[in-house]
Amino acid sequence: MSFLDLGGGFYPEGQAVLHKAEDKGILLQTLASRLGSSMTSAKPAFDPYACTITAVEPLHVFAQRIGDSVRRRLEPIIPNIQIFFEPGRYIASHPTHIVLSVLAVKPGGAIVDGGSQMLGDDRFFEYCFAPIVNVTRPSRERRRFTLFGPLCDPHDVWGYTLWGQSPEEGDVLAVVGQGAYSFSSAWRFIKAIPPYVVWDNGKLWQAKRAETFRNRYAGCELPCGGTLAGPKGSPEG
Repeated sequence: MSFLDLGGGFYPEGQAVLHKAEDKGILLQTLASRLGSSMTSAKPAFDPYACTITAVEPLHVFAQRIGDSVRRRLEPIIPNIQIFFEPGRYIASHPTHIVLSVLAVKPGGAIVDGGSQMLGDDRFFEYCFAPIVNVTRPSRERRRFTLFGPLCDPHDVWGYTLWGQSPEEGDVLAVVGQGAYSFSSAWRFIKAIPPYVVWDNGKLWQAKRAETFRNRYAGCELPCGGTLAGPKGSPEG
């Protein structure tokens, strides 16, 4: 045994959960739908739309404790053993943000131009909550406002609150801290996978182009026997 890979799974700092997505919030919502206005007008003992930050040990605490165990248990037996960690999720969560544009505004909510296919449906709900900021007209006030994606999927919901003024058509919104297990697990459902743009040292560049129809279906056989593949060596091919 020459190396030990301890893997990843280190939970990122500052991750939050939303009560509405937890058991209490779901129960309250179910009661309100069953009992009607009498339940809706009653004020619960907690705010189902409030978020709580999950306390996480700093990464150096894991490294120190695991390192101590390695020194005590493994090094006496295998002096030259190599230890590997995979803290990608911990590091990558915060640098990436998803940018959306408001298509239409409804009473108490809005529809945006990007859906949960941008990050993988199941992945987003692991976290239950992500801060959403109205970049066009920001403020420190967090308001109740449901944000829907454009997909024909009842779970295509970005969130129930946002920071900033109530969105208007054309406003730009940012879903903050979606760098891990999001864009990398985007899936093909109705809408194309968007481009990935990088801002680094004052420079803006496109790291990944938006998916095209040919990107998606290149190589698929058509009923006539042809294919959608582009010329050899081309991006589509």
